[in-house]
Amino acid sequence: MPYAKDSYTGDNSTTDFVITFPYISPSHVTIKVDGVAKTEPDDYTFTTDPQKIRFSTAPASGTIVQLTRSTSQTARLVDYQSGAVLSEEILDSDSLQAFYLTQEVWDIAEEGSIAVG
Repeated sequence: MPYAKDSYTGDNSTTDFVITFPYISPSHVTIKVDGVAKTEPDDYTFTTDPQKIRFSTAPASGTIVQLTRSTSQTARLVDYQSGAVLSEEILDSDSLQAFYLTQEVWDIAEEGSIAVG
């Protein structure tokens, strides 16, 4: 069971797709149709429900629609400062980034696409 991926099959009429995994920011969600990256707002938008995206044109029948969480691997979301107040939101954001990255690595490992060496 993937932690950070949803896969659907296009049917030429469905435009709304549910994101079943949690994410920190919409920029951490990537959308591909048959392996081709789609962009917001040209190809899709997030609806008022943050767990749903809407394509401007329904993906063609038989195409694979993949929604994937891709948490930043290079940019820290939190930069601690001496003397700063550590709120629940700041601590949660920092630990969620690490937790989500770990889940994403497990998804990649389960696909067998990690090369060692």
